[in-house]
Amino acid sequence: MNKFFISAGIILSTLLSFNANAQLKIGYINSEDILYSMPEEKVMEETLKKKSDEYQMALEKMYADYGKSVEELQAKGNTLSEPIKETMMKDLANRERTIKEFEEKAQADLQKLQGQLLQPIQDKANTAVKAVAKENGYAWVFDLASGSIVTAPEGDDLTPLVKKKLGIL
Repeated sequence: MNKFFISAGIILSTLLSFNANAQLKIGYINSEDILYSMPEEKVMEETLKKKSDEYQMALEKMYADYGKSVEELQAKGNTLSEPIKETMMKDLANRERTIKEFEEKAQADLQKLQGQLLQPIQDKANTAVKAVAKENGYAWVFDLASGSIVTAPEGDDLTPLVKKKLGIL
């Protein structure tokens, strides 16, 4: 992060020294505010919640079945022969492994789905930011959400213009 600030400072000071007489417009946005205001983001969240709920229900059933098998083994444990008890314990170990693998795959699937759904939303917002910057003569636009700048004058906040461009204001 410090390298970014140093690089940004060098670039800005170089640009300012070359364009001492020219007016350099620098603006900023809050990409989180823009993204969370977009209707597509709400649809994405609903889709992710629905998929997450499906996985949660499947996991709850797996855990319930596993719990019943554990209770059965505990209840009958003393009366079962060693080969049967050993087979039941191996079955429980396999179920534990299956549940863990399912949890990991479900989490990976949700992350992949989020990335697939988020990319077009980000692309749409970035296109709008570039259009607003060009239409209003801004050479640089920084994103407050990424922490790339510390302070900025309120007059250069392009977030409302981008939201208007997207039709969400």
